[in-house]
Amino acid sequence: GLAWAVGIPRHLKVYPVDVKLIWPITKVRGKPRKHHVPDILSIAAEQMLASAKWKTVSWRSGTKGRL
Repeated sequence: GLAWAVGIPRHLKVYPVDVKLIWPITKVRGKPRKHHVPDILSIAAEQMLASAKWKTVSWRSGTKGRL
């Protein structure tokens, strides 16, 4: 049940957990859509993770200290 983020660029666009895929409203003309679209706009990972609580963890001791 823990949320985590490792090694992602801060400008990467991400979606919240509660995003839903919906069929978009289509135009009268043209080919019909084949894929769903998200109902929420994506935001930068840095913006989404800024308000999260963080905890530093280590899994073993390395040659230069805790990893």
